Amino acid sequence: MSTPVELPNDTAAQAETWLLGGMFQQPEAMAQHAHALEPGDFSMERHRLVWQAMRSLHEAGRDIDVLTVGAEIEKTGLRKAVFGGKNDFLFDLMENAPPSAAGAEHLVEIIAKASALRKLADVLRKTLGEAQEPGAEADALVSSALERLAGIASKSARAKDEHIADIAAQVLESIRERMSQGQSMGASTGFAGLDGLTGGLRPGELAITGARTGMGKTSFALDIALHAAREMPVKFFSLEMDRKQIAPRVMSFFSMISLKRTINADLSNNELAAQQRAIEQLRKLNLYAEFEAGMSIGEICSEAHAFCAKHGKGLIVIDHLHYLRTDGKNYENRNIELGKITHALKELAKKLGIPILLLSQLNRASERAANFKEKSPRLSDLRDSGNIEQDADTVWFIHRPGYYEGSGTDPSETEIIVAKNRSGPTGTARLHFDLMTTKFTDAGR
Repeated sequence: MSTPVELPNDTAAQAETWLLGGMFQQPEAMAQHAHALEPGDFSMERHRLVWQAMRSLHEAGRDIDVLTVGAEIEKTGLRKAVFGGKNDFLFDLMENAPPSAAGAEHLVEIIAKASALRKLADVLRKTLGEAQEPGAEADALVSSALERLAGIASKSARAKDEHIADIAAQVLESIRERMSQGQSMGASTGFAGLDGLTGGLRPGELAITGARTGMGKTSFALDIALHAAREMPVKFFSLEMDRKQIAPRVMSFFSMISLKRTINADLSNNELAAQQRAIEQLRKLNLYAEFEAGMSIGEICSEAHAFCAKHGKGLIVIDHLHYLRTDGKNYENRNIELGKITHALKELAKKLGIPILLLSQLNRASERAANFKEKSPRLSDLRDSGNIEQDADTVWFIHRPGYYEGSGTDPSETEIIVAKNRSGPTGTARLHFDLMTTKFTDAGR
């Protein structure tokens, strides 16, 4: 089964017949293709039963022939109903398959694509039916349909073997190209100490930044977004703050004018002019924002795909996790739901080949500690929120010891604790937090 041949008009059905017949003739081919297809990928029930029987025999290390496959199907109790109790159909499969005529890999690809099209039609029919029901909500239906469609796409994209040396060569070429352009492998955070520990925000990775209320996590994310937007497109999803809360922050970052006075419209004419200049600086950046409370993970994924298609691959920032929801599904508890969300975001980062920065609120357990030194955040503060530590490639915590009474520390001194880093060391980067503008900078600048 090595060389593809031309198939007749009923391509998928014929491909199924030839693949199954070819496995009878060359059962050793099951070692390569046993898990390339699921039984449900076959269009006919009898084909599904034969494939399942072949897979079971292969996994058990037993011979695959007409008699053993027939006996395996007998165990299902469906042999008589589907095959009439005889093995004639199995003999026909074996005898009518062109010997060594159709490459198995080619046939598997045809069957997989036909299966994806059938599933697509099923999703569209189901969505259409739901749309016609009384009280149907368009947003919920769109999110649900997108999640189903994404599942079809991921299952229909069959992985192919690649030699590890070929993959390494591709990575090295990418490194050479970035070095020639003076670029790092990841998106710089704009903070030298943090970049030194993490290498920045890397394509395909999910970075989670956790902080308790008052630590400045939104300002931290905005700082990173503004810096990255000089080199790449950035989409900032603000699920907690509206545009009237975010815009004054970025204006103060550029103008260095008090955020409080900007919000309270207490500015001199010179300061108004400075804020106008700040807006002109913002126009030069490739930064876009969306302000929609209660977005679902399906909507986030859809918007991210559309953004990258329109503007190119860049950075996605989401503020923050606990304002996200799933698409109407009921889970045993919120922890499980949050885990589903972070897993979907990790898959999104891999699929699009982009970095995603996700902010997260931490639990308050350690805030009750009597000693301010024990208030420093730990990975366990994330574990109470689902499986987000497992899904994250890097986990950073924002900690300002001086925020707590009795610490004796300057409240502007900030620790960015790299608590998890799959691609490098853990450690702490030190930043300065400007209490007037809420902007972060490297300590000592």
